[in-house]
Amino acid sequence: MDTLAPPAATFDLGHEFEQSGVAEILRTLDQELVGLKPVKQRIRETAALLMVERLRKTIGLAHETPTLHMSFTGNPGTGKTT
Repeated sequence: MDTLAPPAATFDLGHEFEQSGVAEILRTLDQELVGLKPVKQRIRETAALLMVERLRKTIGLAHETPTLHMSFTGNPGTGKTT
């Protein structure tokens, strides 16, 4: 009977999120900035991506550092590629 080996490490993403300081920063962002819902959502998505990449690196999985120096969002025809 074939069995799979147990994972080498187990991670609690919620715990990692709190310990990293990202959760506190996002709470401050929500408290101190009114509106900007799409911007806040994009920041949350970016934070999640970076957390997962950091954990992948920690456990030795393939990872790549994403290029995050710009983020263009919006409707077509609004000059994002200009």
